[in-house]
Amino acid sequence: MSLRHYWSYRGAEISFTNTQRENSLKFLVDRNLPTGLLPVLGSIGHHARHVKRMGLTQASDETIWAVGATQETIIVSKDADFLALAKSSSAGALLRQMVSTCSNQVLYAIVRQHLDAAVLRL
Repeated sequence: MSLRHYWSYRGAEISFTNTQRENSLKFLVDRNLPTGLLPVLGSIGHHARHVKRMGLTQASDETIWAVGATQETIIVSKDADFLALAKSSSAGALLRQMVSTCSNQVLYAIVRQHLDAAVLRL
């Protein structure tokens, strides 16, 4: 499958220098994805936090988007509602995971294989 089958992406007024792209990025993982994604992102050189571990499990999408934009993180989510926020906001970035139902292990393999290419499209 192509990259487009796995991810949709939307970047706004968030920019990363070449050094940041080559070294590490910051991600905020939404509640609809497993916390096990954090060590996967870490293993490929990125920093990641999960909304669950930040006490944001019950937070609205708007609040999570604002936190992500303020902290200059890329939000990773399966939630289509973030697309509207990304389109209407002048700050923030979104990677929307589009694999419908799969095991966590399959998700982790997809992230390892396709994340860097998806991020370059932001």
